[in-house]
Amino acid sequence: GGVWVATDGIVNPLAVCTTLARLAQSQGAQYIENCQVHKILTENGRVVGAKTSNGPIKCEIFVLAAGMWSRELANTCVPRFRLPIHPAEHQYAVTEVKPALTESLPIVRDYDGQIYCREHQGGLLFGGFEKEGKPLFHKGVPPKFEFQKLPADVVHFQPLCDQAKYRLPILETAHIKEIVNGPETFTPDGKFILGETPEVEGLYVVVGMNGNTVQAAGGVGRALADWITNAEPEAQLLPFDVRRFIDLHNNQKFLRERMREAVGQHYALAHPLPIEFHSARKLRCSPLYTLQEAAGAVFGERMGFERALYFAPEKP
Repeated sequence: GGVWVATDGIVNPLAVCTTLARLAQSQGAQYIENCQVHKILTENGRVVGAKTSNGPIKCEIFVLAAGMWSRELANTCVPRFRLPIHPAEHQYAVTEVKPALTESLPIVRDYDGQIYCREHQGGLLFGGFEKEGKPLFHKGVPPKFEFQKLPADVVHFQPLCDQAKYRLPILETAHIKEIVNGPETFTPDGKFILGETPEVEGLYVVVGMNGNTVQAAGGVGRALADWITNAEPEAQLLPFDVRRFIDLHNNQKFLRERMREAVGQHYALAHPLPIEFHSARKLRCSPLYTLQEAAGAVFGERMGFERALYFAPEKP
């Protein structure tokens, strides 16, 4: 089966960013470029400004949207606030020009093969989300990594390449010009992280787009602006609220282990029941855990706690 979405489309990320910036400037927004934020400043549990390479800046509301550098800024804040994100590798391939292709080629998303494909400058661009991801930068994100590239991991990318060729046979004869490898920021449950932090009043976050930055940019910005203005989120934004996490979710070892699985879940087939992760488990167990396990319990995890979902004594 398949679904055709007529409103689906492709945009230039730089053009989107530039357009949104110009529209904001026309309404009075100011931009300061080449200015690095070193620390978020607080007083009595409320944000009051930031320490930057150009000196201190005062503010009443602070929105942290620093991508994979956001967690490091959160750790320097006093009080420190939870921001469980972790970068992982994401690869895609670009082919040489194929004359048979046209700009009307649809974006293809194959959730069985966990791959996507679209037209790109007369050729094809395809990539996907591996079942086992490769976490990055365990000891800190390089300060200027946006100007660098990761080496391509052809072996790790090969299963996605095979799936793409199976779904789109035209790729069998398309010469791959380049395999691009770069970091994307993921969250423990695969959902965005938005909203006001419970630790610091007036401090809002927009992080963890899980590879959907361009798709989410305008809508998330508008939603957060309404959130700040109304002091509470719309109901549909509650699943993304930063307050859903606890301290163990922000643990570096937990994040590194969970990211190996979270990347693959990004393109997993959705199901009405919650997704149960298998990595980074048995962190919070009740005294009854061993008794339930012996009785054939199949466990799920909520807020780090292992709880019996049902009992299957005949389980393998």
